[in-house]
Amino acid sequence: MDYFTKWPEAYALPDHEAETVAEALVNNFITRFGVPCELHSDQGREFESVVFQECCRLLGIKKTRTTTLRPQSDGLVERFNRTLIHEVQAPAGLDVKLPSLLMAYRSASMRRPPTLPPS
Repeated sequence: MDYFTKWPEAYALPDHEAETVAEALVNNFITRFGVPCELHSDQGREFESVVFQECCRLLGIKKTRTTTLRPQSDGLVERFNRTLIHEVQAPAGLDVKLPSLLMAYRSASMRRPPTLPPS
């Protein structure tokens, strides 16, 4: 989730092993948007692994993380995850529904256009 624009990205992965997540980051996100300056995640073992840390180091990504056992410290992402999980529980598979769910979330009328911070 981009905190400034509130643009979500989500990918259907077969597991959440460090290698799988790092590969998805590079092949799905970075190839599309470029290398981010900073990546903020929870403290899941896939993000704290040597593999993922090395991937970030090699790409020059500053890795930050949420406070342990306080998911509300990353409320924007947690709310998106709840919405996504709720919608994905319907009969169609995640790989079928995910693009439509992301499109709906991104274009929801409740969202305001991003504004620049005051200078």
